[in-house]
Amino acid sequence: MYRALLLRVLWLVACVLSILGGGCALVDYSYIPRANDINENTRTARETTILINIVRASRSEPLNFVALSKYTGAGQLGASESWLRSDTYAIGKPAATFLNLGSFTTGVSSSAQNSFDVGTLENRDFYGGFLAPLDLQSLNLLLNAGLDREIVFHSVMRSFRVVKNGVPFLFENNPADDRYNGIALAPQCEALYDGTERAFEPVFGTPIWRRPHEQDCRYQKFLYFLRLAVRYGVTVEAIPLAQASQKSGGGFQGQGGGGGGGGGSQTAPVADYLVCYDPAIANENHLPQAWNGRGACGSKVRVSSKTQEFDFRFTLPPGIQQILPVIRSPYGVFQFYGSLLQRRLAHRVRLSQANLRERGPRERPLVTILEEEGFDNCFVSASYGGTRYCVPNDGTMNTKQIFVLLNTLVAMSINRSALPVSPTFVLTP
Repeated sequence: MYRALLLRVLWLVACVLSILGGGCALVDYSYIPRANDINENTRTARETTILINIVRASRSEPLNFVALSKYTGAGQLGASESWLRSDTYAIGKPAATFLNLGSFTTGVSSSAQNSFDVGTLENRDFYGGFLAPLDLQSLNLLLNAGLDREIVFHSVMRSFRVVKNGVPFLFENNPADDRYNGIALAPQCEALYDGTERAFEPVFGTPIWRRPHEQDCRYQKFLYFLRLAVRYGVTVEAIPLAQASQKSGGGFQGQGGGGGGGGGSQTAPVADYLVCYDPAIANENHLPQAWNGRGACGSKVRVSSKTQEFDFRFTLPPGIQQILPVIRSPYGVFQFYGSLLQRRLAHRVRLSQANLRERGPRERPLVTILEEEGFDNCFVSASYGGTRYCVPNDGTMNTKQIFVLLNTLVAMSINRSALPVSPTFVLTP
């Protein structure tokens, strides 16, 4: 009798421990899918924000950005158990009677809840960086981050200011600015680039540069100078300052908390930034330049007064005194892609064949954003103002790189003082 009772007690204890142990395992293992869900959902929210703000820019609406400042995940586990046993024995005639009353109940419950705080980026520190033209420190990050350099140039360059024999010319990054003999968007302009530069070189020497076509095909002329930057391997070089290296132990530090040269606490500069060209890339593209010339990357011959200026200082064709790119702000980059969407001009912006290092198949369209229903396989999609927008998953590698670039520009415009609270993540089992 007592042995049977003891066995039942031990069986009950084992069951409860098994249930509780299983419940604990449930909470521990739930962290992984919950963390993955958080990662995927915040990624989707970030990309959707970029797409919606491109759409807003296309409608000349104010842009809006928010920052996830706090995310808290909470989980609860509850277990209950009760056991009642009553044994009654009666001895006597006519026969021994045995009464056994018993009951056993157990239960386990779990719950999870999530909460998050977001803050709108509506302050001077954020807009100080977001509206300011990108500086060389920011361009150094973008051009050397592994993004396609031609995509970066298309995004950040607003125009080229070229001085020829003392006369300034401005060629804007505007696909609609292609007129030929007074005809807008003339096919003669797009036909000028056939994978070679025969229609443009020598600069100001071929018919398209001279009267009566001096002011024709201005966008194609902008693209020529952009391809010139790609062919020369134009980039930004950081030169550590000796006194800064001693103070910081040789490490690199930013020139301020904010991106784009605006906002944030200012610190002493630790490096000079200058535009240079890569002689190896220039050689590959049949543009031989002196490896130690004053515009070459790593050159010992530098013009100190030209640091912090986005100026092409390599050997220029005769008569050209200056090629100076005019750089956009992060806000201006959003406006550029919004303009392509609004004016249906994205099909006119295509990557060139200038970079000989691109040996494999290369997507030509710079950006692809569809405005039609029926697309389910989207990298990101959003509905705004009654229209559904989709970036397809397939054939949009360039567009995805643009989203990386736009996310980076927003992040570079955010410093600590622009955030409402410090980002934290708390998981309570």
